[in-house]
Amino acid sequence: MLWNYPYFDHEVCRLHEQIAAFLLEANNEGNNPRSFSTARHCCPELRQRCESAAKLKSKLRAFYNAFVSLTPSARRKVFKAFQDVNAIDAQLANRRQRYALNGLPKAIRAPTKNLFLYLYKDALGAGGVVKAHWETLYETIQRKGCPFCAIEPLHYSGFYKQDYDHLLCKEIYPFAAVNMRNLVPIGRDCNTIFKRSKDILMKNGVRRRAFRPFAPSGVQIKVALTGSRLPTAADKKGRWKVTVTPRRQEVATWIDLFETPKRYKKEVLESNAVDWIGEFRKVAVIAKPADGWSIQRLRAFLGKYAKTFNRADYNERHFLKAPFYDFLHKLDSPDFLKPLLNSL
Repeated sequence: MLWNYPYFDHEVCRLHEQIAAFLLEANNEGNNPRSFSTARHCCPELRQRCESAAKLKSKLRAFYNAFVSLTPSARRKVFKAFQDVNAIDAQLANRRQRYALNGLPKAIRAPTKNLFLYLYKDALGAGGVVKAHWETLYETIQRKGCPFCAIEPLHYSGFYKQDYDHLLCKEIYPFAAVNMRNLVPIGRDCNTIFKRSKDILMKNGVRRRAFRPFAPSGVQIKVALTGSRLPTAADKKGRWKVTVTPRRQEVATWIDLFETPKRYKKEVLESNAVDWIGEFRKVAVIAKPADGWSIQRLRAFLGKYAKTFNRADYNERHFLKAPFYDFLHKLDSPDFLKPLLNSL
């Protein structure tokens, strides 16, 4: 993740709190469970939701009945799973035990999936509260781009309610389906084409760490293009080698989830390299010394021009333009510099 969002309390956060209170009430009954009752097991706000949504009441009852029918040790495991899965930052930092749906007692899996996916699909957005959350967040943030790739826009809230991604996939970790610390605005391509239902916590049976969405990571992701080949008449796209640093687990997870180096290569560099060279040519024409350019002067000017782009500036793709022009500066290729000089 290239930058973080601010987290703020909002009405949309209440549903998760109400469900957490319901789970706590069910768990506190210990070995003497009673028949499910919204009056007994639901807070007033959740009870009101049930009065206008018969399906919600039915799914809460099914979950409650399955939960209290478990053995004491199984109930403790399920309750701990709910608590641990919803410690989102700790999960992403690999400081809490991972509980996937298929690791829960078999008798509780279907009621859990049915309840929590219903909560997300039918209850969370009721009354337009998710849209209202996006409207507030959109006005709060300065960068209007996707922080997972920096090449997709986040859309004006009056046009479109931005996609919200479950960092912990709701099909794998349904307990976190309506936790707003797990629901993050994201570009549509990042969400629907690249991340989809990938498991952010695990790959090939190995646990991994990931960036936290609402806290600064302290990690500056950098792109380098060393080893690339510029476009030519025979190869108009060029051959781009995109290297991302630093090498750490959170960065590797980010690359796996969003396939960013591949996207920077195919969707940015192959499409924009010739135009970016043209942009430099225009600047060089304006800055041309009285006694003209030489290859040495032109190459030095390329280096200075590269430094005008901040690698930490994600507006107008400066974070990619900086390594692009730095690559040109360090290339020291007569096949590139001589034609460029002649064009000036």
